[in-house]
Amino acid sequence: MKRNKWILAGVSLMLAGSLAACSSSESNTEVSSSNTNSEKTKLVYWTIDRHDSDFIEQKISEYEGLNPNIEIEMKVMAENYTQSVDIAFSSMQAPDILRVDTYNVPTWVKRGYLESFDSYISPEMKSRFENVLINEKNTVDGKIYSLPNIGQFWRLIYNVDLFEKAGITEPPTTLAEMVEDAKKITEAGKDIGAYGFAGN
Repeated sequence: MKRNKWILAGVSLMLAGSLAACSSSESNTEVSSSNTNSEKTKLVYWTIDRHDSDFIEQKISEYEGLNPNIEIEMKVMAENYTQSVDIAFSSMQAPDILRVDTYNVPTWVKRGYLESFDSYISPEMKSRFENVLINEKNTVDGKIYSLPNIGQFWRLIYNVDLFEKAGITEPPTTLAEMVEDAKKITEAGKDIGAYGFAGN
């Protein structure tokens, strides 16, 4: 059984499932027929996303249901994930699929850990992620090595009393306004130790 070292970021199996689902019915038929008489392929997937493991397992089951000749073994790794990956590759025991962070991609590409999956995705899939393909983050030399599988939604929570104290009548609507408001609040809040901006 040939085991390719290729990787998709985060819940990469979900993306692989999406690829299968988004491809044409003709290509799906080809994949199914080519696997009908072959032995079952086992793929090993490493991740550090312990908090998402139940969801990932659910998606793995869905993917295996659509692809009965593929078996996926997920292993949730510990905090020393990066070192474990290095050891696995040096000892020729690396998994087939890895969860990566963008800061690992350039280094792991140079070390030969990762295979570009440009040839695995359709032009439509590539176009869908076009705005989040960043050099030295998830692409290297124009080749794609990972895709995002999560998003963040930001919200502003503000202290009405502090806004009034600083003479601000409404919350900012732009980042530039937020910076200016933060400066005013910091100045106005010196006597009570208030800051104009803080993370959660």
